[in-house]
Amino acid sequence: MGMVLRDVVTLLVQSTLVVILALFMGLRPDPLGLLICAVLIVFIAIALASFSYTLAIFLRDEGGLASTLNTLTVPLLLLSGITLPLTLAPQAIRTLARFNPFSYAVDAARALFNGNFGDTSILLGFGVIVVLMVLMPWWAVSAFRRETA
Repeated sequence: MGMVLRDVVTLLVQSTLVVILALFMGLRPDPLGLLICAVLIVFIAIALASFSYTLAIFLRDEGGLASTLNTLTVPLLLLSGITLPLTLAPQAIRTLARFNPFSYAVDAARALFNGNFGDTSILLGFGVIVVLMVLMPWWAVSAFRRETA
């Protein structure tokens, strides 16, 4: 879990730098929304780092791990609506994106940055990501225990 914590700190530092740069370019997020979004980022980082370490245990090959992660993360990012809002996408893409847990996190982050704290996407985004944040470390610890037993 120490390695997961290291990855969480790295992602928080990177996110902070991106937000600082965006502030200079005109971003005006709600301050409280920004702090709550940082919590969401921590939860995402815990889930993704744990998943990555679990895959590493199973694959045991750096090249295989890299290609597997790229195969999974690129479609997840594209279907999350992080680069373009999914409202601009065709209906088939929007339907497919509903199965992507990160699209819920992106919707929550947008609502938080805008200060729309009553938006249901925030609860839904946190709910989906919290489930992943609980399941992925559990899976990682189980895999680690199995491999070291």
